[in-house]
Amino acid sequence: TNEELQSVNEELFTVNTEYQTKIDEISEANDDLDTVLELSKIGIVFLDNKMTIRRYTNAVTEFVNLQPTDIGRPIHHFSRNIRYDRMLMDVAEVFETGQTIENEVVMPNFEVLRVTINPHTFNDQAHSNGVAITFSDVSKVRYMEKAMETAYKALRKSVDNALEMLGDNEQFKEVSLLFIDDSDAEIALMVARLESISDFKLNLFTAHDVTEASQIIDTESIDVCIADFYLHKANALDFVSALNDKNMDIPVIVVTNDLTNSLRPLLIANGVLDLINKADLNGALLERCIKFAIQRKTIDRQIGAHIEQNIN
Repeated sequence: TNEELQSVNEELFTVNTEYQTKIDEISEANDDLDTVLELSKIGIVFLDNKMTIRRYTNAVTEFVNLQPTDIGRPIHHFSRNIRYDRMLMDVAEVFETGQTIENEVVMPNFEVLRVTINPHTFNDQAHSNGVAITFSDVSKVRYMEKAMETAYKALRKSVDNALEMLGDNEQFKEVSLLFIDDSDAEIALMVARLESISDFKLNLFTAHDVTEASQIIDTESIDVCIADFYLHKANALDFVSALNDKNMDIPVIVVTNDLTNSLRPLLIANGVLDLINKADLNGALLERCIKFAIQRKTIDRQIGAHIEQNIN
């Protein structure tokens, strides 16, 4: 009947209106996402499981020669402006393993580019798999780290040369040292190395974690500390923080088996100047580092007291 047809038409109109509202919301969300991606200045390419391009941000065109008409074409058809010969092989590996791969490449203009290939699941009806390749400029970070490393080495060399010339060994008749490591085997190795030092008497204390070390600091007069960077559920910076909380100005030497480019800047930012690779440890190196760490701290205290006296 006409009434039934009218009722059906009204229902269809309502459903169409709801669909149109949903489409408008999705379109608005996509526009917002596009805006965020463009503002981020990070180049991103989305590939489907056939390695064809589904979407990309404008920033990526600086590194891969793409145009809007290239959507749906295979990524290997396009030339790249970066020296990353394994990129397609790494994309295939991410498809196969589902594990992220990250590399840094140096551009011809010496910019440092981080390329990250992540597995990605598209929010379509089939929930199809793909990858997202991001291109981000990390030049400032990398060159700042390099500059800090260079400045540190130059400063360290100058200070150590000055301390060598001072050569005041009177303060090293007796040294109380605390070593922190969560491994009994590493503690035994360090004790053996430290016992080879003959220039001064060494009072040695050991701890397995920050809590135990803090208790020793509270009861003993410690001149210098050596700490493994990676401790059980903590690291050497947690120990440095504990010293700061106690207002204890004790020099800390950090040792590690995992020496990364980012570790030294991190330690310097927290006031730790001495970092030693465990593979390089020996009695002579430890003796030198202990002396210089104590001398530097002594000079720092003297300068600080002199400044405070002149201000007051």
